Amino acid sequence: MQIIENILQINKRQIQLTIYALGSGVTNLILGVIAIIPSLLSDISLLFLLFISLTVVDPILTILSFVLFAFIALFVHKFLYLRVSNLGSKYTVETMKSNNLIEQTLTSFREITVRNQLNDYLVRFVTVRNGVSNMDASLRFMPNISKYVIEVAIILSAILFSAY
Repeated sequence: MQIIENILQINKRQIQLTIYALGSGVTNLILGVIAIIPSLLSDISLLFLLFISLTVVDPILTILSFVLFAFIALFVHKFLYLRVSNLGSKYTVETMKSNNLIEQTLTSFREITVRNQLNDYLVRFVTVRNGVSNMDASLRFMPNISKYVIEVAIILSAILFSAY
């Protein structure tokens, strides 16, 4: 009885959703979320040590630096969160469209060939895959934006605080 319920539950979903959830969805979760945790922990511990050390040297500069970088971090988070959320949702939908198009092409290859629609399917596939590739490139670049913003802020704040 449990097996039949499991099969019915699987059949309720689109096959592309199941393929994504079992395939690239798992990969995106592991590489995009879980793999970042050690790097995040090391960055947080380094920031904590810098904060403590700078507090010993100059507490006022520490407070100013903390406020400045907290503001920058909040701004970058707000900007990237919305962008990554929208892009991630679109990426998932377009990936499922691409997989669905491949499945349709393979299952109805005879009909497509007889109707001479192979070029139409090829154009649709190239269009969808180009969109997926562009979104994938954007999603892979997004984590670097915050690092570049922080590096520029460090340089500008060093110039600004050197007058202090």
